[in-house]
Amino acid sequence: MKLLSRILNRVAFVIAEYAPDGTCRTEVRLWVQGRVVPAERSAAKKNLAALVVCGHGVVVKPDDSQIAARVKADAGTFLWSVSGERISFVRRERTQGLLDELAADGIVPVSLFCTGSAAELEIAADVFAERLRAGLTPRALLRPAPESSAAAQALVRRAGLPVLGMFLLLLAVNAALSPQLNARRQFLQAEFAVRERVLSDAASSGARQRELFAEFAARPATPRAVLCDRIAGAVPERVVLTRLGVEPPVKRFEAGKPFVRQEDMAVVCGTAPAAADVSDFVGRLSALACCRGVRLTNVEKQRDGDRLGFRIEIAL
Repeated sequence: MKLLSRILNRVAFVIAEYAPDGTCRTEVRLWVQGRVVPAERSAAKKNLAALVVCGHGVVVKPDDSQIAARVKADAGTFLWSVSGERISFVRRERTQGLLDELAADGIVPVSLFCTGSAAELEIAADVFAERLRAGLTPRALLRPAPESSAAAQALVRRAGLPVLGMFLLLLAVNAALSPQLNARRQFLQAEFAVRERVLSDAASSGARQRELFAEFAARPATPRAVLCDRIAGAVPERVVLTRLGVEPPVKRFEAGKPFVRQEDMAVVCGTAPAAADVSDFVGRLSALACCRGVRLTNVEKQRDGDRLGFRIEIAL
């Protein structure tokens, strides 16, 4: 392991710093025997690479806090790193798109870390580099994963023929122990397939959330505040509104399920003493320019009174 550490005495940290507007700026810094220096992007392809996520969205808390214990217990959800007496963490789903972009550029990080800001890497680089190299055991290098392949390639580039000879020896041992390794490989492949499905579901959910955000962010022809004001202005004197919803959800929102809403639709509910008042209200709404269609969907007498309850749907 000492020989391996000496060979891999360079680590290319790919710093991904998120801005409040969601954009991400990346840069590469090379750690060389305790010193951190700026480097070209190509350095992340030639050396051992590690991704450091920082900036907006990364939470920093004391390492002895309760939230730190919860984060450490849920490694499948959170990416976390400890430096000094503080823990920095971020949701892993946020890094998936970034990892895909780096992989498309030929960069496969062997390890992932996070800090509150890019400036903190100057202090944490030694700790991160030591943790990265401590995990590069011969057994880890044989795992059928992109990270193991990237680490092996970096090892070959730095050591050349000596490392190639070591891998030939490992391959010979692997051939001798093939039954056990094949069983282990099948287990890892099944686990990898499960993770792929989870990531695929998370990506689909994220795409739907971005689509909903874009829909909510788009400005309608008539501002919603103006629309509500006009509907309220059309209420007859004897009618009492109990609900006014613009594009309300179809059903109650549940975590993990898609959010479905009544698009381009407003729903008005209320009570009135007589059917004539309801008809008057429907007529006033139909006369509004912002209402493309008005439909009285329900009217019934309330059980505990002499007023009529009604529901009106308005196409916007």
